Amino acid sequence: MIHKVSRFLFIVVFLSAAFVIIAAPAGADVGKPVPSWGSGHYEVLVFSDYFCPPCQTLEPRIEQVLEELLAAGGVKITFVDLPIYKQTILYNRYYLYAVNANADFKSVLRARKTLFHYAFTSPDAKKAGEETLENLFKKEKIDFKPFEHQAVQAEFTKIIKQYKVYSTPTCKVVHPGGDIKEYGGVQEILDGLKKLKAALKNSTR
Repeated sequence: MIHKVSRFLFIVVFLSAAFVIIAAPAGADVGKPVPSWGSGHYEVLVFSDYFCPPCQTLEPRIEQVLEELLAAGGVKITFVDLPIYKQTILYNRYYLYAVNANADFKSVLRARKTLFHYAFTSPDAKKAGEETLENLFKKEKIDFKPFEHQAVQAEFTKIIKQYKVYSTPTCKVVHPGGDIKEYGGVQEILDGLKKLKAALKNSTR
């Protein structure tokens, strides 16, 4: 089941004001404000929201295949947090703080898993403030490094609008030549990433 936004106009207006400009975190794709991992002819974009129930199921389940894709090479991976819920903006900020402190992919996956798990299990998750998420990261021994984000963020909004994504979870796989495959829902996304893994394996034979 895909978590959908009922009004197109609402999400466009919300995106325009929601995010903040993000400096390139150390160790990520330097020179670009949105962090990504890996490089190659394929690009995987995972669109999710911390409070979307299917996303909470999906993210832990795709960790292994994403790591395998990254290890295989030829793939660039980007997480795009779609702010369907107002509080997602804050959670996105702490994801980026974690990337800024340690951009190792395993560490980033652990930080995201922690945020998703807290959003899923805590009755106060939607009321969390900065202190709550700081304490959460400290408790879980996740490094984070705040950085300035004063102006309205443009790059995440551009990506979301470019790929016309207004529901979560969604995965876009950009193939060589620009062909784009879209997958929605937990199982469909898992199957799509496994197909990409098989295609990469076959291309190296």
